[in-house]
Amino acid sequence: MFSELRGKRELKETTIHYKYLTKEKVLHVELIGAYRQAPSLEFVRKIMEEMGEDRCRKCLVDFRKGELIVNKTITYYRPDQFKELDISYTNRVAFVVNTITADLQFYENVFVNRGYNFFMFDNFRKAMTWLKK
Repeated sequence: MFSELRGKRELKETTIHYKYLTKEKVLHVELIGAYRQAPSLEFVRKIMEEMGEDRCRKCLVDFRKGELIVNKTITYYRPDQFKELDISYTNRVAFVVNTITADLQFYENVFVNRGYNFFMFDNFRKAMTWLKK
C-alpha cells in the first residue's frame, strides 16, 4: 500500500478493486486513494493478468475516488516497457480522472504517439462509450 507526503497534504493508502464487467466486456479497475506511478510494472502486470483471465482487450482504470500522480520521466519510457512485455497495441485502455491535468495529458500523448489506444477522460460515460467502439 502507499502512504507518502506530497506538498503539505498526506496521501491516503491506495485500495485497488478489479471487476470484469461481463456485459460490456471491460475490466474495471477502481483505485481509491492516491496512486503514485512507480518505476516497476507490478500494477501493469496485475492488470494484464486480470485481462488475460477474462480474455478481454478493454480496460477502464477508474481514479474518480482517488488521484493518479505521474512522473514524466517514467511516463516517457513506459510505452517501451509495454512493448517489451508484449502488450498489444489493439488493447483499449481508458483512464477516468476527476481533472485532466497537463501531466496526465502528457501521459496520454506519450502512449498515443507510440501507437497505443490509451485515452484520459474526466467523464465515466464517455470513457465507457469509447471502450465499447
